[in-house]
Amino acid sequence: MKALCFSCSGCRRHSYDYKSHEKTERCVFLTCLINRLELIQSHMSCDDWQSFSGELHDRILPTADRSSKLRKADLEHIADGVIEQFRKCAENDKELEGAVKEDSVTTALPKQWREEQELRNQFHRLFRKLGDEEAARALELDGGTGYVKVPLFFCTDRQRSDTRTPADLFSTNRARAMSTGIVKVSLPDYHHIASQGAQLPYLWSHSPRRATGKSSNSPEMTACVVMDYEHHVRPALGFGGGPREAAVFVHGFDTDMSWSAKHMGVYAYKMRGRMPFFLYEWPSFQSLQEYGGDEANAMWTVPHFVTFLKRLMTSYGLEKVHVISHSLGTKVALYALVRLAAWRPPRGAARLGQLLLVAPDFDTGEFYEMQPDVSKQVERVSIYCSKNDRPLNLSRKLHGGHHRLGHFNLEVHVAEGRHVALAENVHVIDATGLDKSMAGHTYAFTHPGVMEDVCEVLRGRTERPELRPEKVDGFRYFRYVGSDRKASQTEDDVAGKALDTSES
Repeated sequence: MKALCFSCSGCRRHSYDYKSHEKTERCVFLTCLINRLELIQSHMSCDDWQSFSGELHDRILPTADRSSKLRKADLEHIADGVIEQFRKCAENDKELEGAVKEDSVTTALPKQWREEQELRNQFHRLFRKLGDEEAARALELDGGTGYVKVPLFFCTDRQRSDTRTPADLFSTNRARAMSTGIVKVSLPDYHHIASQGAQLPYLWSHSPRRATGKSSNSPEMTACVVMDYEHHVRPALGFGGGPREAAVFVHGFDTDMSWSAKHMGVYAYKMRGRMPFFLYEWPSFQSLQEYGGDEANAMWTVPHFVTFLKRLMTSYGLEKVHVISHSLGTKVALYALVRLAAWRPPRGAARLGQLLLVAPDFDTGEFYEMQPDVSKQVERVSIYCSKNDRPLNLSRKLHGGHHRLGHFNLEVHVAEGRHVALAENVHVIDATGLDKSMAGHTYAFTHPGVMEDVCEVLRGRTERPELRPEKVDGFRYFRYVGSDRKASQTEDDVAGKALDTSES
C-alpha cells in the first residue's frame, strides 16, 4: 500500500528513490500521529474514539512484544494499515488531516536512522500512549462484573457494503476475493474472569461499562476490523499452557455476521481463551424467502472454505483445527471435507479434530453414504438433532420428503444404518425437548447442557457424563440425562438475548 505523503510540495520537484521516500513517510507519519492523538480524540464522539483507538490498539498489538520475530516487511505492512485507518478517519475532516500534514513539515528523523528500528520505536511509543489510556479506564472499575470484549477472527467471501457499522460492514452479495479480520463481542463477565485478577487472553479486554452506555446482558458486536490477522493468530494460541488448537464456525441459512459473532462470542468466553474462534462467513441472503439462493451460495462457497481450511492448517503453527457447523452450514463443511480427502498436507500441518454438526440441514441418506470416509478424517463426529426442529421439518418438505440429518427420526436412522453402519466415532445426540423456542432450532446456543457438552468436546474430553447411550435395532445414539442443569440468571440472559433472529 502506498503511504500517504505529508511532505511539502517541494519534494515532488526533485527526483528521489520512491522506496526510500516511502520508508521515510511511514516513520514521519507515525511520529505525527502520536503527537496528534489528543487532537484526533477531540474531533470524535466518545463512541467513535473508543472504536478508533480500539482498532488502532489491535492493529499494532503484535509489535508490543520486543522479542517477536516480526520482519521489516511485517512492520511496514502494519504501518500501512495504520495509515489507511487514519485516512478513512480523516477523509471528511480537513482540519485534522491538515494538522498532521503541517506537523510532517517540521518533523525530522534522527541522523543515521534505520527504518526497522525506527518503526519499532514509534510503535512502542504509540502502544504505550494507548496503553496509558487503557490503564486509566481500568482505574474506573467499581467492583462489579463489568463487560469483557472477546475477539473472533473471521474469513468471508461476502462483498463489502457501503456502511461502516460493524454489523453491516459486509453485504449479502458474493465477493471476488476473500476478506479477513477481527470482530469484537462485548458481554457481561458473569464468570468473573477479569475481576478475579487473572491474566486475560490475547486481544481480550475488560471495562466497567460499555462505550454505548447500554447495561443489558445482551451480547453486542462492537467492532469489525478488516485486516490481515497473520501476526495475531499465533499469540492467541496455547493460552494458559493449553494446546495450539482453533475452532471454526460455519453459519447456516438466513444469517448475518452479527448473529454468528454473538453466539460464538459466548462460546469463546465459556472456553476462557483456550483456543481462538474463527467465523467463516459465506454470503447468506438473510431472508426467509431466499432458501434456494442461500443453498446455491452454500455450494458456491465450498472451494473457498477449502482454501481457508488449508491456510489455517498450514500457516499458523496450529496442531489441530475443529469445525462446527450449524444448519445449512453443514453442507459447506461436509462437502469441503470431501474435497480435502485428496489433499496431502505438508509436514507439520495441523490435523482435523472434532467435527460438530449442530441441527444439520443435510440429507440423512447422503450423510450415511459419506460418513465412512468423513469419519476417518476427524477424531469424532457429533451430530446434535431434535424431533421438534420445525425449520428442518420444512426443509424436508422442500427437498421432496428426504429427511434432514438434524431432524431426529429413529425409524429413518435404523433403516439407513442397516444399509450403511455408522462408524464408531460418529455420535448421534438426541436433544429433543431442550429448545423452548417455537422453532426448536437453536438449542446449541441457548441450552446450558448442550453448550457445556460442546465445550467439553472442544476441550478434548472423551467421556460425556450428560449423555446416556441408547441402542435400538442396532442403531446406537445418545440422549441427554443432565437436561435439568440450570444456568445462572445472567448466563441464561446472555445466551437467550443473543438469539435475536431465527435461523434455519
